[in-house]
Amino acid sequence: MGKLIISVLALSVVSCVAGFSLLYETHANGHLTKWGHIAAILTVSSFVLGVAAEIYKLLERQSEKREAQSKHFEQRHQLGRIEAEVKASTKPLLPVVMDCTFRFDIKPETAKKVFQDVRGFGTANTSMLRLMGTATIGEVLPRNSIEFDTRESHCILEDNILDKKLTEHHYMVNGMLYMVEAAFFLKGHSEWPKLPTITLEHSYVATVPREIKRLELFDSTIFRSDLIGNWTARSIEGSFGLDDLVDARLRFRFTTIGDRSPFSIHNLHVFFGPKSSQVGVAFPSDILAQAKFGPSDDQTFASFGNEMAREMFMQYRLELTCDLSKEFVSNKFIRIVY
Repeated sequence: MGKLIISVLALSVVSCVAGFSLLYETHANGHLTKWGHIAAILTVSSFVLGVAAEIYKLLERQSEKREAQSKHFEQRHQLGRIEAEVKASTKPLLPVVMDCTFRFDIKPETAKKVFQDVRGFGTANTSMLRLMGTATIGEVLPRNSIEFDTRESHCILEDNILDKKLTEHHYMVNGMLYMVEAAFFLKGHSEWPKLPTITLEHSYVATVPREIKRLELFDSTIFRSDLIGNWTARSIEGSFGLDDLVDARLRFRFTTIGDRSPFSIHNLHVFFGPKSSQVGVAFPSDILAQAKFGPSDDQTFASFGNEMAREMFMQYRLELTCDLSKEFVSNKFIRIVY
């Protein structure tokens, strides 16, 4: 800017010198001669062109500065992307495996249909304290115990017997859950995106759902243990590593169809990455208690006027949102060693 001022002053001085010379190109009456007019026009034109040239130089320098800043930002962005890709390759976020236990309250007639020929059905038991679920990956993760007073029945279904029951009573048991969604909002530089960075979806569509690993009945309450690793994934372009989970937001949605009573999450373990670098997290009971149950936003059959059809096809959703602070990741994430 200083050079521009100096250049403009220099042009002003030259113009003034030229202007004074015009005093000698005048008639006796004080009017400019023909050559005086030409000199005046040339003097003004020279001044204007000189100022324009300096302004152009200034704008050109500003453009070069912006271009240099843009290149510097692009280089930093490329370095950051390379660093993120390296981290993602050494500690990848995917695949994701979910080990979860749900609590469902069912009708007594439903319990009888599924469990009536199972050992423990209709046999009174005293109160008991159990650790629910055998569908585990890393036993280093804590589990919430089940403390339940049974009055009539206590039954366990797993392995081949469970497969047989799932085949015979597919809708009754598998229909408790229709779809599971895990959405990851990776914060990036400042705030969480409006849409998920990564979305994982799993639908219970198999005749014999292999995701269900164990059913445990306490009277008319079922604790169901599922192990989910087969997802349909959608994500934005990029590579994501475990470090991206710091300050991320996770949203879990569990959708059911039909006239269902509210259900809850008793245990939720999530495992990130391949076995070579896998970490797991057990969500505490106080976080699980924040899950909200209600009608789903997506009601395919909402327009049905028939009350029976509405009850059969109404979709309900249990939704849990959790923000992974740096402290939470540091304290709750555990390396899984096989």
